[in-house]
Amino acid sequence: MIEAKHHKISKIIFDIYLQRLFKKNFYSFYLINEIPKLDLDKPIILAPNHSTWWDGFLAYYLNEIYFKKRFYIMILEESLSRYKFFQKLGGFSINQNSPKAIIKSLDYTINILKNDRNSLFTIFPQGILMPYFIEDYQLAKGLEKIVEKVGNKVNLIFATFNIFYLKEEKPEVFFNFKRVDLSEKFEIENYMDIFKEMIKITKESILNNDKGEMIFNGKKSISEISKNFFGLRRNGNN
Repeated sequence: MIEAKHHKISKIIFDIYLQRLFKKNFYSFYLINEIPKLDLDKPIILAPNHSTWWDGFLAYYLNEIYFKKRFYIMILEESLSRYKFFQKLGGFSINQNSPKAIIKSLDYTINILKNDRNSLFTIFPQGILMPYFIEDYQLAKGLEKIVEKVGNKVNLIFATFNIFYLKEEKPEVFFNFKRVDLSEKFEIENYMDIFKEMIKITKESILNNDKGEMIFNGKKSISEISKNFFGLRRNGNN
């Protein structure tokens, strides 16, 4: 497997690049609910839905602004082999076609979680990328096996990342979080309903025009520029 090799200079360069990338491509980010209360002396497993190409970038950004831990993210080996730069930001590989390779990646994750309380692992329970509106699928067992080994020595957060085109030409991103209680036995099948409920809450919030807290604002949209421009023209003609 390909292990993560964090590199400070690479991170600095990427942070600058990511800010520009987000400003160029998004109108705004919103937090639907509050960040769950966590024991920050414990490592974190962040388990979002995986519906877009942007999800890994979004997880990285959320760690930077909220959790500030050493970032790790599980990436398909064929993808990480192609884009090895992400290895320097915490990317490590999993080969879903090899049972032995899967076990090795899970053991790698478990070992770090047990020994590095300053780590945050992003793991997509879906295992593959699929649109958020598809509800009939099973979650992969990898997350369940990891939690089985580390128990309540970690914080487990389920998250939904939803990207919508609304009133602006650029999309808006909505985040929703839920802390999972690990005092009871964790079974991945029991949490499919949680994902569905979280996405439902996001949709209802948007329909009620309650987007939550804005946590990122990109460049002005065309509609904003147009309003300002025509507003100035009208004022100038008066």
